[in-house]
Amino acid sequence: MSLFIKLFCLFFIVCTSSASLFSENWEPGLIDNSKWNSWGYPLPKISSSSHKLGNYSLDSNGDSAYLSGVVSVQTFTPVAGLELSIDAYIQSASQWSELEFGFSNTTTIDTTPQYFEYSYASLYIDADTQGFGHNRWSYFNNSYGATSAGSDPLINAELPNTTFDGWHNYKFTFTYDQTIQISIDNILTYESPTHWYDYDSDNEVAIYLGGRSYGSTENLYDNITLNIIPEPNSVMLITLTLASFMLIRRRTNS
Repeated sequence: MSLFIKLFCLFFIVCTSSASLFSENWEPGLIDNSKWNSWGYPLPKISSSSHKLGNYSLDSNGDSAYLSGVVSVQTFTPVAGLELSIDAYIQSASQWSELEFGFSNTTTIDTTPQYFEYSYASLYIDADTQGFGHNRWSYFNNSYGATSAGSDPLINAELPNTTFDGWHNYKFTFTYDQTIQISIDNILTYESPTHWYDYDSDNEVAIYLGGRSYGSTENLYDNITLNIIPEPNSVMLITLTLASFMLIRRRTNS
């Protein structure tokens, strides 16, 4: 095999080696107890409502008292390149319409959890008009007990109408600068302080999905994926090496 072909194969592997660690789309029509621990009261349920994705989506199903939801049985090491992708649907309502999701620091959550006591990195969306009204927060809690909360600039004001009554994609990305970024529809929205996580000392984390669907309101989750994304510098290095080799080869042949 020529050096050119070897380099091309290496380039292809690096660019396409986003390793899949976990996925869930609920299409079997049930909550798989080998993958998820359900928590809260009432318990979460599978929905086939008109605004689901595919045939089924997950309704976290919390009530006016507490959130409910699921947390993954499997845990994962906080490491550079780890990226969690979640599709979520939340309705604007007069009361008790909320979602909180991301990574938890435990795989066991009780039936009456207090806000954020189990969060490692999470996004909280309050979509009802009671109290402070619509708002959105990020929470980062590392293994040393330090906490960082980033408030949305639209606190106590209307979030964009596109936030509600439609599906959006949310990503949690562990960067090579040891920060955790939260993006909404591929737009960076929140970021932890630098050097926030340490894979040598931080405990493993689980995927966490929680929320309320009070009355006729129904908030849903779907298309959960967890991948390891290759370091951009590795892709760039292989690209430059391949380009240099092609240039040298062209000059040699000319």
